[in-house]
Amino acid sequence: MIGFYNQTIPGKSHIEEGTQCRDANGVTRLENGCIIAAVAKGLSGTMNSAAAASVAVVSSIRLLKEHSELIDFSDKEALRALIYLSFFAAQKKIDSYAEINGISPQDCDTTLTIAVYDGKSVAYGHSGYGGGIITLDEFGTYRRLTPVQIGDTHDEKYSLRTGRGKWSFGFSDEERICSVLMATDGLFDVFCPQILAMMSNPVDIHEVRGYMDTGLWKFNTVAEHKSQKKLFDEMLRKNFPTVTDDKTAVLIVNTEVLPEVKDDGYYAETDYEAMSRCESDVLYYGSDGKEYLLKDKILDIDADNSSVYSVYNNAEILAVIYDDVLGKVVGQLSKIAAVIDAAAGNSAEKFLDVPAVLYDRNEMPKGYVKLRGHGDTDYEKYCRNLTIDLKQRLKVAINLTVALDRLHNAGLIAGDLAPAKIGIDGNGMVHLSNCESYIVRNAKKSDGFKFDPSRVDIVHMAPEIRSRIGNKFLYYRFSVETDLYSLAFLIYRLLAFGNYPSDSGDEDNTERESESIREVMGYLPAKIVSLFERAFIAGKTNPKARPSVSEWYFAMVNEYDSIIQCEADKKHYYWEEFTQCPWCRTEGRTSASMSNSTSKSASKSVSKSTSKSTSASKSGKSSKAKESGKSVKSSKAKEPDKSEASEKSVKSAESVKSDKAGKSVNAGKSDKAAKAGKSDKTAKTDKSNKSDKSDKSEKSGKSGSAKK
Repeated sequence: MIGFYNQTIPGKSHIEEGTQCRDANGVTRLENGCIIAAVAKGLSGTMNSAAAASVAVVSSIRLLKEHSELIDFSDKEALRALIYLSFFAAQKKIDSYAEINGISPQDCDTTLTIAVYDGKSVAYGHSGYGGGIITLDEFGTYRRLTPVQIGDTHDEKYSLRTGRGKWSFGFSDEERICSVLMATDGLFDVFCPQILAMMSNPVDIHEVRGYMDTGLWKFNTVAEHKSQKKLFDEMLRKNFPTVTDDKTAVLIVNTEVLPEVKDDGYYAETDYEAMSRCESDVLYYGSDGKEYLLKDKILDIDADNSSVYSVYNNAEILAVIYDDVLGKVVGQLSKIAAVIDAAAGNSAEKFLDVPAVLYDRNEMPKGYVKLRGHGDTDYEKYCRNLTIDLKQRLKVAINLTVALDRLHNAGLIAGDLAPAKIGIDGNGMVHLSNCESYIVRNAKKSDGFKFDPSRVDIVHMAPEIRSRIGNKFLYYRFSVETDLYSLAFLIYRLLAFGNYPSDSGDEDNTERESESIREVMGYLPAKIVSLFERAFIAGKTNPKARPSVSEWYFAMVNEYDSIIQCEADKKHYYWEEFTQCPWCRTEGRTSASMSNSTSKSASKSVSKSTSKSTSASKSGKSSKAKESGKSVKSSKAKEPDKSEASEKSVKSAESVKSDKAGKSVNAGKSDKAAKAGKSDKTAKTDKSNKSDKSDKSEKSGKSGSAKK
């Protein structure tokens, strides 16, 4: 249930001076369930500005409510335009008020902040100094959503009247938002104090958690929701005794989404006294425009003469500072800066574990910031965890293709895409680390900042790279194709429960690679198996034959909702194209068949028996497919080009992530993607209604040739 609380409490200073409270707020719920909220603060110090604040709130909400049919988060540009119109309407109403009453426009100056929340995302409009919006997402992260607005001088404060050039509009990130807190400057200066304004995290999490954590608000009915209104009012009234200004806050809470709980350090009380005592030599300036104040030394790294520090007010990051920035270190930091620049403004930046290079007050590079990666499971351990079912594994594999697609579109090559450098969170989202190995394709340096793989584990690397290891004078030509080999390797290990595709490292093992691929054919769809064959057999000597990121992405998304749960054993999942559960037919089940050689024969027998049970229907279709002369790419759901895949992968990341909330993976606009949008129940009852028979027959032809 989505509930909201709003309150304005006159400040002590106004009560003592006998002046009027100049804050205003308003909230309304639309028929479609969306919440519209607004807060405003009069700036002129007169009762006219108090009236202007009320006019701004009422008129802006009224316009949005009158055009509620246009509030659609799938069309962000239209929604942004609608919020802009509400700002314009508010200022027009204030101008009319000033003209009617014969007062100057300056006496009617006010701020205005608007939020539109649909239970998942927030759209906002913001104008004026002070006040703003803070969000809490499903991963337990608190963020300041609205930007700081202040003029060229400290005394110059923006207002709604400043005009559209100073108005800010935007949206929350892809993560699902659990709660939204809006406030005017009296309270907002407590939640986001000035001392933290330029820090990596400007929110005082210790202060806001008591209001925003959805786990603290217990209501499932309208009556329960109303009963807690007094609690919210009392919290505002009794807390923050040092705040003498008006206290206005609006809290919107979705009790259906509980945020993850982070480490205790994330919620620790900020030690402002200690921060004020810190000397300038522990303050560094990030390439992201933020300031990083070092706290405690955690570790000394002798190998490169660096030290690792915690950072004030941000338990999610670490700072790596070099003792001497010379030669190789300068090159390393230059490369990291180039990677960050390449990803800037591109959706790839969220996959980087190094968000900023750090500079001292003399603008000399001294180190970088690194994400801690709380709660992530190592890719290697994830693959070998036999309690993770096939459907969850496929979701992670899809998100891995999205991550690599974002990097490639940003002009980056991963190079060392090793399992040890990939983390997976509780929602199946993939986090890549060690951007030091990335290659910048469009870098000014002719080598694009080379990476030497001779000191790392190379089992996941392409054959053309492995064959050159040991020759230190040979240039390692990493490319999109070498990344594609590593991608196939990672997907195989994920879907094969930690097994390797072959005795990696032996170049003359085509027969063994073919055998290992045949072993997984007993429980994987023919389309995915054919991609493995291209990657490890044809792609061994011909890198251009390796499947592209988009081919992997669409093949897996199209098969995602074809996975059904075994009725005999609820722990088993398998694809609907098989007539029976392969795991139930394999003695020793998944763990035995994937982890010891004695059950490899059982896995093969599953492959053969499954092939026999489906060969009759598939072979009957093969002749028809040959007559049509259509290839896989010319089937109903055409293979999109790379730019189209990139555009759709953004949607995939959202929809795969939202699977936690009960939604299926959505493959986008193609006909095959429509199939992926079906629920498991629909997939079970709609087997006879396959949309692409010629494609299925070609899969049969490919898998049959592989078996031969």
